[in-house]
Amino acid sequence: MQQLPVSYFYIYQDSRQAWNWRLMSRRGQVIAVNPAAYDDLAVCKEDIKQMTLDTALAVCVGDNHYMRSTM
Repeated sequence: MQQLPVSYFYIYQDSRQAWNWRLMSRRGQVIAVNPAAYDDLAVCKEDIKQMTLDTALAVCVGDNHYMRSTM
């Protein structure tokens, strides 16, 4: 995979012909993967779209150690 100036979703088909995605860092490292394969590419792409909308509003939370270190 090539290095790009931004993080990106890499979509591919597996050996079962199911669709999958990987969220890649700018450096080409895997940040996240889909939890289950998709039979339909449109559903895969719609889930990616929804995640990008949801994460724009996401906040960081954590255990007690994390919360104490952020105060």
